[in-house]
Amino acid sequence: MGGLVELKTPVKVNLWGHEAQITWISWRRANPLFGTDDELLVQFDLSEAAYGVSGFGISLPALDFNKEGFLREATSKGEEELQAIAARHKDEQEKRKKEEKREKELNTIVQNIVNQLEV
Repeated sequence: MGGLVELKTPVKVNLWGHEAQITWISWRRANPLFGTDDELLVQFDLSEAAYGVSGFGISLPALDFNKEGFLREATSKGEEELQAIAARHKDEQEKRKKEEKREKELNTIVQNIVNQLEV
C-alpha cells in the first residue's frame, strides 16, 4: 500500500441510508500475479455500526478524478460494498441460527440418552 493520506476533514456521504465518512485515501500498485491494475483505496467509517461493521474499504481505478467524479464513483462503489456486506451478514445470521437449532437438537438427543441410562 502506498502513500496513505488521512483527510483533515472527513468527507460525509450517505451510503445506502447510512451516514458515513471518507477518512483516508491511498493507492496500491498493480499486481500481475493477481491480475490487478493500479488502484485507489478509500476508507469509509460509518457513523453507527451496521451489518457487523463500523467501517470498510473499497478500491477504485487509479484515475485522476475531479471532486464530483470521485465522490460519485466512491459513493456508488461504497453502496455496492455495503450491500454485499449486508448480504453476507444476513447469510451469516441465518447460518448461525441453523447451527444453534442443530446444537439444541443435539443437546436434546444427548439428554434423552442420558435420561434413559439413568433410569
